[in-house]
Amino acid sequence: MLSRISSRSNRLFSSISSVSHSKDRSDCLSINLRNGSAVTNVKVPLVWLRDHCRSTTAYNHTTNQRKSKMLNLLDEARISDRDAVKYDENKLTIKWRDGHESMFDSDLLIQMIVKTEKKRAQDLYHLWNGSSIEALPTVKKSAFSFPEFSRKFVQFGFVSVEGIEQTPEATEK
Repeated sequence: MLSRISSRSNRLFSSISSVSHSKDRSDCLSINLRNGSAVTNVKVPLVWLRDHCRSTTAYNHTTNQRKSKMLNLLDEARISDRDAVKYDENKLTIKWRDGHESMFDSDLLIQMIVKTEKKRAQDLYHLWNGSSIEALPTVKKSAFSFPEFSRKFVQFGFVSVEGIEQTPEATEK
């Protein structure tokens, strides 16, 4: 099983610097993730890559379900030779022994192997009282954004909408 790297953000890793066969395990690829000048190595099992293939023959994009049978996965996750794995800066291509080909976009592969940490409650909510809140959370009616309104509502528990007439009828709209 893949032991994913934890990160607050997938953007922490900007690119994949190299992909090669793992020297200590032939059933894994060694992937180097770059963050500026720092490089972090991740061992990714071939069976994990085959299982996460998003080709139209292996994955139903409408239902977000894999089409492969789990019983055959270990047999299907074999490559014929070391030349079966190719990497350029945009994608990883793997030709499997059974003739199937998997292509992984670099950015998507980083998202798949880097596990983002879930936000903690104290990061989501801002506890306040009358003396601790400096400015009321507001959004403008003229530039209303529901995602911004929702985020502020969850964070503070209320949101003031500026630019609304101060009548019951306008408030109901």
